[in-house]
Amino acid sequence: HKEKVPLSADSADALIKGDFERLAKNLRRHAKIRDLLIERWLDLTVRAHEGETGLPDYAYEFARKTFTNVKDPFYKISKVIRTVYKRKGREGLLKSRLYSMDPIGKLMEAAEKEGITIFPLGAGGPGANLIAIDPRGNGHLEDFLKRQGLEVFDEERAREIIHGTGTLKGYLLFKVGKESMRFEGVEELGLQTPKLPEVRTIIAQDVKMVSAAMLTDADVVSPSARQLQMLARQTQGAAATTIRALSQAGIFEWIGDQEEDITFGKIKEYLGKSSYKNEHNEQYLLGALRVMSSLGWLEREDPDASDVNKMIFKLTDKGREYEKYSYVYVMASEFTESAIQWMERLFIDKKLDDNYIPDLKRFAKYSNRKWANGESIPQEIENQVNGYLAGPVLLAYSKLGFFGDTKKPNQKFLLEDLALNGKNIEQVLAGFEILKDAGYAKINGQEITLTEEGVFAVRRNLSFGVPVSYYPSYALAERLMFGEPLTDAERYDEERKRELLVNRILNTDGSGAAHEGYFRQVEPIMMRLVNKEFTDGKIPSIDEVKAGGKPYVFRVADIGAGNGAWLKLTYDLIKTKTEYGKLMQDHPDLYQLEMIGVDYYQEARENIGLTLKTADIPHRVFHGDIGKPLDLQKTFAANDISDGRVNLIIRSMLDHNRFWYGVDNDDQAKVRKPLSTGIFGWHGTRIPNNYVEQNLFEHFGNWKELTNQMLVIELHTIDDRFASQNLLATLDIAYQLSHLYSDQFIIEFNVFKAIIQEAGWKFSDADQLTFPASLGSDGATVSINYMTADNAMMTDTMLKGGIDFDPAAMTFETKGDAAMMAPSPELLKE
Repeated sequence: HKEKVPLSADSADALIKGDFERLAKNLRRHAKIRDLLIERWLDLTVRAHEGETGLPDYAYEFARKTFTNVKDPFYKISKVIRTVYKRKGREGLLKSRLYSMDPIGKLMEAAEKEGITIFPLGAGGPGANLIAIDPRGNGHLEDFLKRQGLEVFDEERAREIIHGTGTLKGYLLFKVGKESMRFEGVEELGLQTPKLPEVRTIIAQDVKMVSAAMLTDADVVSPSARQLQMLARQTQGAAATTIRALSQAGIFEWIGDQEEDITFGKIKEYLGKSSYKNEHNEQYLLGALRVMSSLGWLEREDPDASDVNKMIFKLTDKGREYEKYSYVYVMASEFTESAIQWMERLFIDKKLDDNYIPDLKRFAKYSNRKWANGESIPQEIENQVNGYLAGPVLLAYSKLGFFGDTKKPNQKFLLEDLALNGKNIEQVLAGFEILKDAGYAKINGQEITLTEEGVFAVRRNLSFGVPVSYYPSYALAERLMFGEPLTDAERYDEERKRELLVNRILNTDGSGAAHEGYFRQVEPIMMRLVNKEFTDGKIPSIDEVKAGGKPYVFRVADIGAGNGAWLKLTYDLIKTKTEYGKLMQDHPDLYQLEMIGVDYYQEARENIGLTLKTADIPHRVFHGDIGKPLDLQKTFAANDISDGRVNLIIRSMLDHNRFWYGVDNDDQAKVRKPLSTGIFGWHGTRIPNNYVEQNLFEHFGNWKELTNQMLVIELHTIDDRFASQNLLATLDIAYQLSHLYSDQFIIEFNVFKAIIQEAGWKFSDADQLTFPASLGSDGATVSINYMTADNAMMTDTMLKGGIDFDPAAMTFETKGDAAMMAPSPELLKE
């Protein structure tokens, strides 16, 4: 229900802007949400009708109105439900799409194949009224409807049949009303009623068709959309050092000068003849070229997935134009070392009270003059490099408490009132100048006012924490692509137990804050699965616990727990909102709850312990490696955790960050058909995609030894061509770079899902979310997945590819899942 509110608001905005592609996509999603909600409602109703106990009170009320009091007018649909249930049973009923039953369902499917959305309104009963929308226009739509045997009606003809029943007969042309849309019941969900655009007459010839791919940085959009676009564009500034390295190596210019197709093999030959060598660095160079393809500077073709040397790169018109301004990225890159030192002092060394501040005046001059002396540069580039400066400044000034209370809009504050602790006031002002040029502040003398986007950015300052935490990796772009491979000592300081390619404290703080929105999305899923443990009889009874002589402990383990934020939220949720929590309250001596934090890094383990201890939550913290679940099982067993297994494994953004241990079955890896478009490697050595995917298959297979259910939030890359068409809607650029240079394995969502299914895990589609919702599963950079290993099976409903063990005997094939789930309004704003 929460998802429907922002969808409705976005649909109204799309209608006024004439963006019928967005409107059509939103309505398709809305229809699927309704089918999903009805399926859940039916499931509860039937279970209550069949005598199941422990369900919410409303389930029994629905059952009474549907099955017992058959004359109750509460739901006119009750007769349909009873009929389907009688004929097809519970499973048949749950598969019935009540608002889109055939022939409506078949009509909707036929329409979707032609890019048309047909949306059942449901007014007057299931399928009584439908809306049809075609981004290609009424001509194409009317042709489709006529091919379906439907005739065009005028209002008189419509009135003749409007009170009748029977088959679908015809259609009317849609008229835009004169009243604004109204929301009812939104406050009951604990949400604010969205502000909708005022009604406006839409003249067909004046409508401008736009898509996310066509939007530019100058387009006027709503404040919330603008904030998201700014975040997307400014985090793309992470590519600054990569562009510097590729440009100074002459790669863009050389590719542009060639008349023939340029393969990766030829690029390596070109570099081999220059002072740039890359015998050891194929992984980073090829990955950097993929990033430039995602930015739209290059176009990449991959005619032979088995030989990357045949991969073709072409300089696009955008790349030819933007390459002229590579010097701007070089200028922005000069800030990298200062930012790294600043973040170390504030987040690792906790030096908040000294007078240190980097030379911000120098970089404020760059941004003040728009990075050029009188020359106009593309707005996209300006926004990217401004973001590269603004991210560290936002983080530092927030950490230093410079922004005060951001709950009040248009709040003004004076520089002289800040707790500067001896810091140079001119340098501090220069930092605000950087924020002004990035669109976050206004300056009048020494008076500072945050813009609406600035308030948003300050409240969400740690959203910049993850990309900025990888500045130590970005600083090494030239070395990684063209120099000697980094030694282990250059990657990890053994004496200080500190990673050197990422600021881990800033990373865990940033990821913890950024992930909280996703954690909130998980809450209903978590409640459902914990309650299911209770209703399925997996929690021992009071008598059984007493007979055992010791309390029953429900354990949740977060692997890679970071700062312990998710464990804290999970503990509070289970204790206060689940049936198990009620047992804890009624019988505290018999039923207990323990959170288990696992992390590879000492700094993170200290953070976990501090978070949980401060909240007075029973917990234990262990060292553990995401890539070695069997070792972790032994650790659990050695510490009195029954059989080395726990009730639930959770983890967020971790599976892609496993160490590379190779594959157990080399023969399977060799014949596996690679699915991902990503570039992967380990310490400079590129790893073929079929081996990465085989490793993921084996990785999830091993986790079945520890638990039979997991709740996993995971990060993904997206196809580079898709990314280049949706740059204002995706954070993929920063994700790609940070994970490329730190040897991590982010793969596309659809590929991830297919391989895990192949490994024997079963997904719950009802409990699966992808973000951003506007880009669907192809554009998902984050997914939430609840998966179980019991009665999981390998099916043919996966992506095309998989392993051919024996072509004559068995082939595992997969198909894509196009399901889209949207975030809550709070997360949408974020």
